[in-house]
Amino acid sequence: RTLHGESAEDPIVAGLRRELDAVREERDSALAALNVKTRALSQTTEENHTLRARVRFEQQVPLSTEH
Repeated sequence: RTLHGESAEDPIVAGLRRELDAVREERDSALAALNVKTRALSQTTEENHTLRARVRFEQQVPLSTEH
């Protein structure tokens, strides 16, 4: 028996613990996938900013062949 008086092998408690563990595992997996997508989005956003800056620069600076 535990401090709270229920037996250590209480099947309801054991079942709830297993469910909770499964939910936590799903949550951790979903968070890991979200982190991967967030990093990819950040990288894409950075690349987008770089490309936009390059386009703005090229629009402002005449090509060297045009004299």
